This record gives sequence, structure tokens and C-alpha cells, in this order.
Amino acid sequence: VFYNQTQCIRQYYRFNDVDIDRYPINGAITQTYLSAREIDEDKISDTWINKHLKYTHGYGVAVSQVDTVTSSGQPDVVEGNIPPETNVTELKIDRPEIYFGELSKDYVIVNTKEAEFDYPDGSENKYTEYEGKTGIKLNLLNRILFAMREGSVNILVSSNITSQSKIMYVRSVVDRVEKIMPYLAYEEDPYMTIVDGKLYWILDAYTTSSKYPYSEPYNSDPNALNPTNYIRNSIKVVVDAYDGSTNFYIVDETDPIAQTYQKIYPKLFKSYSDIPEEMRSHLRYPNAMFKIQAQVYSKYHMDEVKVFYQKEDLWDIAHQIYGTEDVEMDPSYYVFNLPDTEEGAEFINMVPFTPKSKQNMTAIMMGRNDGDNYGQLIVYTMPKNKTIYGPMQIEAQIDQNTEISKEFSLWKSSGTSYKRGDLFVIPIGTSLMYVEPVYLEATNQAIPEVKRVIVAYQDKIAYEPTLSEALLSLFGGSAGDHENKIDGVGGDEGLLAQRVHVGHGLDGQLVNLHRGRHLLLKLDGGRHVGKGLLQRGALQHLLGHTVERQRQGLLVLLRGEAADRLDGRAYEADVAALGHEEGTDGGVLRVGIEIHQG
Repeated sequence: VFYNQTQCIRQYYRFNDVDIDRYPINGAITQTYLSAREIDEDKISDTWINKHLKYTHGYGVAVSQVDTVTSSGQPDVVEGNIPPETNVTELKIDRPEIYFGELSKDYVIVNTKEAEFDYPDGSENKYTEYEGKTGIKLNLLNRILFAMREGSVNILVSSNITSQSKIMYVRSVVDRVEKIMPYLAYEEDPYMTIVDGKLYWILDAYTTSSKYPYSEPYNSDPNALNPTNYIRNSIKVVVDAYDGSTNFYIVDETDPIAQTYQKIYPKLFKSYSDIPEEMRSHLRYPNAMFKIQAQVYSKYHMDEVKVFYQKEDLWDIAHQIYGTEDVEMDPSYYVFNLPDTEEGAEFINMVPFTPKSKQNMTAIMMGRNDGDNYGQLIVYTMPKNKTIYGPMQIEAQIDQNTEISKEFSLWKSSGTSYKRGDLFVIPIGTSLMYVEPVYLEATNQAIPEVKRVIVAYQDKIAYEPTLSEALLSLFGGSAGDHENKIDGVGGDEGLLAQRVHVGHGLDGQLVNLHRGRHLLLKLDGGRHVGKGLLQRGALQHLLGHTVERQRQGLLVLLRGEAADRLDGRAYEADVAALGHEEGTDGGVLRVGIEIHQG
């Protein structure tokens, strides 16, 4: 909704949906929302020339970071406008035209006498000519055949078409790959990515069977004649958004069905090693496959015969309040450090489990997406002798909070609708933290805005305008404040926070989450550090994570390796770590940070 309201530029453009990916921004892996700006064929004036010769392609994308919003609560767009504008090198686009997409249903003819509309430029329009090799040249015979195929005499008689003109059809990404290889099952929703200045669609393909021996059938359609009992995400399909070139890559070379297809079609199927390295960094473990595995594992995690046959330990995928409804949680993508790993921040998908017909948390399944770890599944189980609040129990605590319920009622009575977003489950050391955004949408405005962020830990709830303020509200305090403790986090006694002297007349508060693996630094009066430091991204580069501008100052979130860097070494640039000492008072870090504005 936001992109369609703010980034469409003209009424004939439309953003079909938003895709999640990750890019290195200012030296740190950053989760992003990305959406392609395509031509809405229903909004083009109903003339043959406009529909098939002039408005032939979409243009560019809109990108925003998942972890930042503007002061009004809207996505902070890091790439947008026409032509595309961005300060992020990895997001720069040299070929923004989109001839093949999700909304491209009709045929177009290029290299005609009619100039192709490229993009609007103020009160004027820019025009272009297609430079790709894709398309079938329209000689006289082909003009006759395609006029019959499309039921349009204009293809045969139009004076705009020459012998050099080319027709492009089957431009829908999903339809295109299904036409090329109809023997695979495909994800319904391809996602777009930016690689080396070009736009590509990536589509997950599956090998399936209903004849795998000794397997329980799985199928979302219970009335299917041949229910699936074998499925593997062995193939990734990459489609160039400009010229439609389509490549099938086998990413699981142990799959016998994929191996057989490769032997039958050796020129169609390429090996994993043929995927460009930059493209590999944008492959995702598909949520559809991940959810199937989670549902099957909810039963087959039981490895004792008696327990299995008596169904003593069945699990359910956890539920949440989304919008205002009780719904089953879908797998979500995150960027964070997995517990007990040294890999640093990575892109993962995750889904929580609860015991059958219960609401307390029993396990979390995570799927890894990066590098050699791609496809690895990890399950973290909760101790049986301890109650860990599940998502719906946290939702109940939120509903029972008087401050929150009061504001929800006030918004509702004033004619403004509110919606609760996805509830994020975040492991912090040996504990879990929950984060839920709250969106506000006025009746006369279609753009929802993030107005509050709820952070919950055990029986504590923080309700603030931003995530950073909620974290400080929940975990803030002084080193000697024994009421600000979290069991299992921040040392043997769970001490969390202390005041630190920053330098240049600035003081701040350092919150230690999980013995230095996660640190939170809040600088009093941080606005005086200056915009230049933030715009250069020096803090993000050196500390490896997020720098967030705030009304009350500057907040720095350090995670994983970033926190480890504060270990006594000195930096020549903008940050110098002056000391890292663990005392005997519960393991609180004593850290001094000096910020230079040079």
C-alpha cells in the first residue's frame, strides 16, 4: 500500500507485492523490502498502439530497510523515484526496465516506428528502444501467424511494424518458466533482486512425487488424486527482467529426480557452481518448503516409539494476533546471530511451536539461508520443566496491559483503525524477547504508519514510539540497579545496564544483553554528534550493525562480532574502544567510547 501511494509516480504503474531480501548496506547485512514498479495493463488507455507498442515495460524498484522507519512511522525508502535514486552502491541499477514480470500478461512488439515510453520526466516523457536479443522477428509469415494467434489484424496491417520489429509474449515470470519446464512444481510468488546493476526474478522450483515408498502423503489439497509424499526444493530459476533469459540451476545435486532431468535436458539445467557468486547471496530458503517441514516435524520430532504412537508430544505451529484476528504464524525472515554460533549476523527463517492445544512455547525451528549453511535446519527446544511464554500468552499480556488497551480503545473511538503486525520471536542468550509493531491507519488515508512498538520479555512489557525507546524502557537502569535484571542474560547475576562516559561532553547508557554478545548504547544528546557521521555510515561500518537517529539522541545497537570489537583495540576513524573489563559485580561491561567528528 505504501509504495503504491508514494512511489507509483503515475497512475499506470503498480507495485504488485513486496519481497524480502538482504543486502550489505554500510558494511552490515541488512534486511530489506523490495518491490518492482510494473506497468498496470488495466490502466493503459484501450488503444492497440498504447497497449502493445508504446507502454511495453515497467521501470525500477522501491527499496526500504526493514529495521528503520521515518519520524512519521512510514518505511524509510533507500531507493526510489524515477529514474532510480539511491546512495547504496549495492542497490544501484543500470538497467531498470522491466519487460518480464508478475503483471506482464499481454504481448508487446518492440523496435517499431512507434517510440517506446520509458519513464516520465516532469511534464515530459522519455522514450527508448529495446536493445535486447529476446523476441521473434516479425517477417511477413510471422506477422500472419501471430495475427491469427493473437486474434488481431493490427499485427498484420500496422505500418509501425517493420521487418526488424520483434514480438515478445509469455512475459509473466511464472507462466514463462512453466512453459519451458512443465514437469516441476513452482512457487507462486517470484521475488526480485538486484545483482550487478540489473534486475532479476528468482523462483523456487520443486521436484515432487506421489510414489515415494513408506512415506506419509502431504498435500495442501486433501482431495488431490495423487497426494504428494516427496518434495525437494532442488532447483532455482533465475529470469532476467529485461530480456527474459531464463536459467535453471540445480542447488541440490543429491536429488535423483533433478539428476534425471539434468541428464534428459543437459543444456537447460545448470550446476550450482554456475550461479554467479553475487546471485548466490540472494538465494532464499523458501517459506513454503519450510512450513511443510515444520508441519511434518511437529509430529515426527518424537523419536520414542511409545510416545509417537500414543501421540503424547504433538506440537502445533504457534498462533498470533495479526491485525485483530487470531491466525497461525507463517514463517518469517530475520537477520540476527544464531545462538551458540560464531557465524555473525545471518539471514534465517523461523517459526515457533507450542504443545498441541496449549499456548506455552515448546520449540523454535530455524532455517539458514547464507553460504554453505544454506538449507540447514536447527531446532531449539525449551526445557520441559520450565514454562516459557508462547506468542498467544504474550498477546494476552499485551491485551491486559491497561496503557495499551486504553490507547487502542481511544484510536478505535476516534475513527482510526489500528493493526498489530507480525509478532517477532527473538532469542537473546538463553531467553526470548518478543517484538510487535502497531500500525495506525486513518479512515481517510490508505497509508498505515508504525506508531508504536511493543517489546515483551517474561512479564515485562514496553510500549514506545520506536524499537530503541522500547528496549531502553524495558532494559534501562544503572549498574547497581538490581531490579533491572533478566535471568540468564548479562552475566551470572543478570545485571543489564550502566552509565558510561562517551567523550566530547557526552554521556550515555550501555545495556549489556547476553554478556557482550549484544550491546545497546544510548547517547544522551547524541544529536550533537552531527549528521555527517551518520551519513558516512562510519559507525555502521565499524560496529557492524545499526545506527538509529532519535529525537532524544543517538542510539547504537551492537550485535555479535560488533560487540566483540569493543575489546581494547583502538580505531583510527570515528570510534575508539578505550577499555573492556568484566568485573566481579555480575559481569557488567565497563566500556568507554570516544567519538571523533573529524
